[in-house]
Amino acid sequence: MKKVVIIAMILAMAVPALSVIAGGKKEAGVADRTELRMAWWGSQRRHDMTIGAIELYMQKNPNVNITYEFAGWGDYWTMLTTQAAGGNLPDIVQHDYQYLAEWAGRGQLLGLNQFVESGALDLSNVEDDAIAGGKLDGELYGVNIGSNATTFVIDVDMFDAAGIPIPDWEWTWQDFERIAQQLHNELGVWAIGGNLQNWHVWNQIYISLGQSAYAPDGRDLGYTNDQPFIDHLNMILRLQEAGVVPHISEWLAVYDDAGVEQQPIVAGDAAMAFVWSNQLIAMWRAAGEDRNFVLRPVPRVAGGASSVYVKPGQFLAVSARSGAPDAAVAFV
Repeated sequence: MKKVVIIAMILAMAVPALSVIAGGKKEAGVADRTELRMAWWGSQRRHDMTIGAIELYMQKNPNVNITYEFAGWGDYWTMLTTQAAGGNLPDIVQHDYQYLAEWAGRGQLLGLNQFVESGALDLSNVEDDAIAGGKLDGELYGVNIGSNATTFVIDVDMFDAAGIPIPDWEWTWQDFERIAQQLHNELGVWAIGGNLQNWHVWNQIYISLGQSAYAPDGRDLGYTNDQPFIDHLNMILRLQEAGVVPHISEWLAVYDDAGVEQQPIVAGDAAMAFVWSNQLIAMWRAAGEDRNFVLRPVPRVAGGASSVYVKPGQFLAVSARSGAPDAAVAFV
C-alpha cells in the first residue's frame, strides 16, 4: 500500500511537470518577447493615431509587445509624476517642452546621444533646429515629433452672424477686447474659450515687446516692467465680470483638462478658441466638417511686434529606468 501511495505521489507531481514541458515551446516564445509600456496625452484623434502606429509596429515586430495608457493633459502629468515617484515610469513617454529639462535634470529620462552615435537612432534626415529643442547641455533627451504654435481659432459664421469682420493679422489685445465684447453682446455666447492668463500668454506679451518671460539662462525674469501683464490681467478680469469669457475658476474646473473635442467653440458656445495649432484638425472634425474655421495669431501688444513663435509640439523620451532601452529607442 505504501508503495502505491508513493507511485501516486510521483505521478501527481509529474503531471504538472509534463504540462510545463509540453507547453515549453509556447512559454519560451512568450518569454522571448520584449515588453514595453508607453504613455501619452492628447485628443481622441491622437489616441487613435498613436494606437494605430503601435499596432502597426507590433505587426512588423512580433517579438515586441507594447501596452499603453493615455490621458488628458492635466491627468497625464499627475499620472506620470506618481509613476516616477514609484520608479515605475513607462519605457516610452510623450514629453513636453516646458517639462523636459526638469525631468532630465532629475535623472528620469535616458540620454540618447549614445544611440544617435551608434546609428540606432537615425536623425540624419531631421533638421538641426528640430533636434535642438530636445537637448539639455548637449545631451539629447527627447525626439521632437512635431512643431507647434499657439493660435486663435475663429468661427467665421459666428462672426458673420454678429456682423463683425474677421480680425486682420496684426490685431492687438485692444482689438480683441473690443471684438470680444461685441460678439457677446450680439450673440449672447462667450467670445472665446481658453485660458488667456496662462504662462504662454504671459510669455507672448513680452515677446511682442521684444523681451521674454524668462532670461536666457532660465534663472530670472526676462523683463523688468510688470505693467504690460498687469494691464492684460485687468482686461481679462473686465471680460470675466461681464460674462464675455468664462471665469477662470469655471475654465479650470470644466474645460482646462478636457480634450479639444469638449472646447466651447465645438458646441457653438464660443466664437473663438485659444489652442495649439496642431489641435485644429481634431477640433474642426469634432465640431463638424461643415464648420468654417480660420486661424489668426495671438494678438500683439499695441505698438509691438508679432508674438508668434514655433516650438517643439511634443517629444518622445525613454525612461532612464527602462528595462529594454534598445527596444524603446528602436520604437522611437
